[in-house]
Parts: sequence; C-alpha cells; structure tokens
Amino acid sequence: MKGNLPGYVNVLEADGQRGGEERSVRIFLENEVNYYSTAAAVFSYIRQYLDGGFVDLSGVHLMGYIVDPQRAVRDLEMFGLHTVIED
Repeated sequence: MKGNLPGYVNVLEADGQRGGEERSVRIFLENEVNYYSTAAAVFSYIRQYLDGGFVDLSGVHLMGYIVDPQRAVRDLEMFGLHTVIED
C-alpha cells in the first residue's frame, strides 16, 4: 500500500484452481475516493461488454466471473487506482 495516505482500499480474495493447481490471489485496489473506485470497476466491466467480450453468454452472470481479470486490472490502473496483487 502507499503508506499513510488517506483513502480507501478494496480487497479481493480468491481461492481456486488454474491449470489444475490450487491458487490463492489477493488484490488490493486503493484510491482516495471509494465511490470513484467502485465506478472505475463498473466502467472497466462496461468497456469489456462494449468490446464484445461477453457475446457468447446468455442469462445473468456475476461480473467477477466473466470479466478478463488482467484487462480489468490494467483498466483500473489506467483510471488512477493503485493496485497490488499478491499470489
């Protein structure tokens, strides 16, 4: 984290498998304005949607299950969020 700066941190923790191996990941998203952090995450999802990233899906899906996580992190960094990934 950046130190003693005022702001908010959103933490994502995930456990699962990748390539047949167990994996745990923790992602920290930090910004001075929590509402901005939330809006940035939604905007990243919308960008992927508008680029046709979900055309093969039908029905209702949770955003976290269908986004490209690497692209989402790149977007969030581009939008000014400080990110730290621990795996």
